Amino acid sequence: RTIARELARRDLPDDLDASDVIAWRDRWAELAARGDRWITLRVLALDTAAALDRAAGGGGIGVPLQPTLDDRDPAYRQAAIAVVPVPVPATMRDAIAKVVIEDTDPRVALAAAQILCADLAVDPPKPVLAALGPAGITRLRSLVTGPASRVVLRDLNRCLVAARK
Repeated sequence: RTIARELARRDLPDDLDASDVIAWRDRWAELAARGDRWITLRVLALDTAAALDRAAGGGGIGVPLQPTLDDRDPAYRQAAIAVVPVPVPATMRDAIAKVVIEDTDPRVALAAAQILCADLAVDPPKPVLAALGPAGITRLRSLVTGPASRVVLRDLNRCLVAARK
């Protein structure tokens, strides 16, 4: 993971081809997707796949997003949200908003809400609010009443304030 993160921080060395990095990403992604493995290993593999995806110039999380967000393990779903690029790419916004609305684990929904609403610090609110829709805003209101850090609540508040305008 450390090597993958280091590769993601700078241009690839001349002796390393992007196709090699993509092959490594795919191997780590396969490991991350295996539900029969310990969650610690799956999260580490997911983080490594995401870093290798960035190193290869990809704009994703290194694994297919929707199956990852549909995984039965909430810790894995939450880890997938944590590696989503910031700002959230438009192609991922609806899938992340669906997690806010439908995920049964409030920690996962909270993580998804935070990553979407944090974008409002620099981006216009309309695309995020459109993705969330009324059901998402209602879920945000219920999430802010539960336990969360001040940073998370600040980010969620960005969406709630924008929704009132």
